[in-house]
Amino acid sequence: MGELTALQIINRAAARLKLAQITDVTSTNPQIAQMLSFANEAGDDIARRKIKIGWPELTKEFIIEIGAPTELTASCTSGSATITVADSSTISAAGAAVWAVSGDNIQIGCRVASVTDGTTIVLTETVDATQTATLTFTQDSFDLPSDYLADVPQTSWDRRNQWMLLGPDTPQYDQRNRSGIVPTGPRRRMRQIGYPRRARIWPPPSASNDYPGTLVREYLSKNWAIDSIGDAKREFTANADTHVWDDDELLIDGIRWRYWEINGLPYQAVQARYFEKIDRAFVMSAGAPVLSTRGKRLPELISSANVQDSDFPSS
Repeated sequence: MGELTALQIINRAAARLKLAQITDVTSTNPQIAQMLSFANEAGDDIARRKIKIGWPELTKEFIIEIGAPTELTASCTSGSATITVADSSTISAAGAAVWAVSGDNIQIGCRVASVTDGTTIVLTETVDATQTATLTFTQDSFDLPSDYLADVPQTSWDRRNQWMLLGPDTPQYDQRNRSGIVPTGPRRRMRQIGYPRRARIWPPPSASNDYPGTLVREYLSKNWAIDSIGDAKREFTANADTHVWDDDELLIDGIRWRYWEINGLPYQAVQARYFEKIDRAFVMSAGAPVLSTRGKRLPELISSANVQDSDFPSS
């Protein structure tokens, strides 16, 4: 975490720019407001600079707990997408867009489009027959964290089955799975879809061995600022706010070159140092594995590479 507060960072930048020192970052003075805006713009920029790998300071876990499907007895009319149930509160509580629907005479890929009232649900597709039948509503979409910025690649896992989740799938591949004639394999897949953006998994967790279950993925938070009681947020809003990075110079130089640029001054040299400092801070923060020059590493588990050809174990 940085050693300087938002007020100290802006005042250090102001001193290097030969500007007057300030006492309150929330002042309505145009110059102070401009400096605070530059500091927040720099914070957002730094957070996104290493988005493919991810700042350790911004990396968090997103946990999805899979529950049992909901079964409702529904009155359906052939050719209509509107069904009637005894109580739709369970569906409306989680939000209509998160539910996949299956059952007799329900087409593949059907979902809940909306919940009209306490007993009426509208599906995305019409029902094939007039009937009173038990339909299965499966939650397959889950809200992303409010501070979500981006995924950390290859960190999505199904902890129940101890398998890595496949994906994120493209829209084309996802529709192939949901709409085409394809077998449902043992591996779970996922993609991101909708607004607000959600994580959607395939196949929907409706089998008895799917729940309870836990999915996990790591993501980068957009909240790089920290308030006086230690809560993370997206921008400086008070004098005592700090930030997650160890190097305060990142934000100071981020303010400086932006100030010079907007005032028509030669900012390129300061900007270049700013980028260099980001690279250096990231390497020191994240670290890196040691790469071997020996070629392929031996596997960690037993294989033909570390077991004799015959008579194992030998006498």
